[in-house]
Amino acid sequence: GQVYVYKKGVADSSGQAQYDLWQTLTPNTLSQVGARFGEVVEMSGDSSTIVVGVKQYDDSTLADQGIVFVFKKSGQTYLEVENLRQDTAQANTKFGTTVQIGADATDLLIGCPRETVTQPNEGTVYHFVNQTSTHTGDGSTTAFVPSFTVEKYTRLFVSTDTVNWAFDDSSSPLATTYHVNESTNTVTLSSTPALGETITISQYQKAQKILSQPAEVEGQFGTTIALTGNDLAVYSANGNNTRATSLLMMDRLNLMKLHLMLAVLVFLPLCWTQALFNYIQNMRHPFYTMKHFHMLEQQLMTPLEKHLQ
Repeated sequence: GQVYVYKKGVADSSGQAQYDLWQTLTPNTLSQVGARFGEVVEMSGDSSTIVVGVKQYDDSTLADQGIVFVFKKSGQTYLEVENLRQDTAQANTKFGTTVQIGADATDLLIGCPRETVTQPNEGTVYHFVNQTSTHTGDGSTTAFVPSFTVEKYTRLFVSTDTVNWAFDDSSSPLATTYHVNESTNTVTLSSTPALGETITISQYQKAQKILSQPAEVEGQFGTTIALTGNDLAVYSANGNNTRATSLLMMDRLNLMKLHLMLAVLVFLPLCWTQALFNYIQNMRHPFYTMKHFHMLEQQLMTPLEKHLQ
């Protein structure tokens, strides 16, 4: 698979602006047939970061473990800078089934719906935070100590306005590279940043593993997630159907909306009243058809894929 990046360009003869192909994203380290790179993709609100979930990625002998690729914008070009995995390698966990990224790219949420923690296939959601350190070049220094502790097995984004440094290995597509001394937490660059130039060093690091409450056998918590501001909604595909919904959070306006609907029932024709009661009855069922949903401000929206009787 591939991810195509478009930018809205000049208007056509009708006066409507058109999207023009800008860049094609492919991972440097992934060549597996059937991995389905690009099936899950999200872009931060500031357009600085694109994340791509590859839920059918095979790691060594583990099928469908999953992986998430992070692309960051440098100038007008997106570069692959990190790939993220789950804590403990497990087969068929499908890490990256769904991804959400905050507006400023600080928070990254990744669904891993078939991970086993205490219950088989209970599922988890990983919360990563983008740690960032900035430095100013003096025209001679090539070694910098980030304000955060660099994690050993995850790569870094190291960039200025004009130069990007890739991890120093044979797969690096760039001539400019960096090296990390783990004992001193020092990042050393292969070339010298110019005097006064700002060097940005960043890395996504795991802040939390979010679990369903309670953990459920085959719950597949993290099948779908939605993020807006500080609010996160998580869907369990096989959540406990004795609860009103297997979402951890619904929008704060639902109760008020329901009261309003009940208040106007007496003013509705009989046919409309029956339809509204059917809708309210459906709200009592678990949303096991909720494969996709999206959250805007205080509202959670989902397509109901089949009518519940």
